Amino acid sequence: MSPIVYNWTHKKWCRPSDPINIVFEGISLDEVEKFLLGQGWQPASFLFAFASSHVIPDPDPINKRPQDRQLIKPIKFKKIPKIKKILKRLHIRLWDIGNKIIAGIHIDALRVPGHSPTDFESVEKFFAEDCKQNSNWEVLEDAEDLDNRIAGHGQPYNNGKATIIRRRVQ
Repeated sequence: MSPIVYNWTHKKWCRPSDPINIVFEGISLDEVEKFLLGQGWQPASFLFAFASSHVIPDPDPINKRPQDRQLIKPIKFKKIPKIKKILKRLHIRLWDIGNKIIAGIHIDALRVPGHSPTDFESVEKFFAEDCKQNSNWEVLEDAEDLDNRIAGHGQPYNNGKATIIRRRVQ
């Protein structure tokens, strides 16, 4: 596996914000989006879903570009029972960086104004299980160390490793 260039999303012109925790290899952005839509995800827009834009350095830290797609999904509480029901959802941002699709996925709590992540790890595992349903994809959980661990300081935990999802070799 080649090393991932990006490991954090950024709010515009600010410090790192959310970790990159999903990497698609050999799968197009359109194919990823089609799969997500089939799993009940929906496109996010500021007016519809209160989803903020994040950026990645491209590749010069001065130049940043917003995500190519972002989608949200209402949480099915039976699948993730420890999550409180009030104003929570799954949120994923996707960037096509040419040879890979990188993503930051989290559970967030909506508030006015904005929203904030409340979980990275359990939603990454939950998402990996959903992706295993696609028989054309191979899912390698926590396969790439991106050196973006978060522990403590009031932030949700992230182990610093991304799940790799790639086209299964036939």
